[in-house]
Amino acid sequence: HPNLQAPIPDAPTSATVAGNVLIHGSGSLSQKYGHHAGMINGLEVVLPTGEITKFGSCAISEYWFSKAPIPDLIGLFTSSFGTMGIVTKVSIKLYPKPKKRDIIFGFTQDFDGLPNLMSKITFTEFAEDVMIGHSHTPSNMKDSCSVMVYITGNSTEEMDLKRNTIEKIFKENNTQAVPIQGQTRIYMMDHPQYTAAFAADWRKGGGFEYVGSFIPLEKIPEAFEKGVIISKKYGLVPSLLCRIIGSGHAVMFSVTFPFNRADPDDRKNAR
Repeated sequence: HPNLQAPIPDAPTSATVAGNVLIHGSGSLSQKYGHHAGMINGLEVVLPTGEITKFGSCAISEYWFSKAPIPDLIGLFTSSFGTMGIVTKVSIKLYPKPKKRDIIFGFTQDFDGLPNLMSKITFTEFAEDVMIGHSHTPSNMKDSCSVMVYITGNSTEEMDLKRNTIEKIFKENNTQAVPIQGQTRIYMMDHPQYTAAFAADWRKGGGFEYVGSFIPLEKIPEAFEKGVIISKKYGLVPSLLCRIIGSGHAVMFSVTFPFNRADPDDRKNAR
């Protein structure tokens, strides 16, 4: 299906499709269509009794196309980490694949204004993906955060309209649009962003972990503030990320903890 695309997670190459879907993972389509667990059509599960059963349309037909209109029990097996049963098959939705994709990149120091900025952007329904990053490396970035808005379309005219609209919202909300080129642009347009793992390994040693949760949009400034406090408490350079989920209904927030896997003390500190 060349005109369709799957919700690819921004996760290490070792991550599995089913594994990411079942932990409510997210990716480049999550701003537009929601977290990956919400994209499930059906499951085949081995229950603790050994019984093999199906959920979704596949339970009553040969087709795996929808969770409805029968009772939805699929939620029992998402974020339950195998305690309710072992998922052996999963069907996920496919979505239209536009011909063009681009990024609008900006910086802002108005942390308190981020919820309003995100609302204005998502209300346009122009953004495929929206992320906010905040890091204290390099040190001159500690008072700012980056805003990344990915847009898609099928014509130059459509892309120009979306870019002009988003950049206007940036200007009206204390955010400076910045053109990106060269290797930085290649990295930012990587789809999925497997190279993000290399950028996260700034301590060297191959260890990388993150913790976080889904939070309401209005909690973004507080989450950034507390994430910085936690990182500094354990001697780590703050590195935080938000991804907008489901047109602003929620935010996936994470604090990253890089560590040297060969150093027991470093591993303990990350834990």
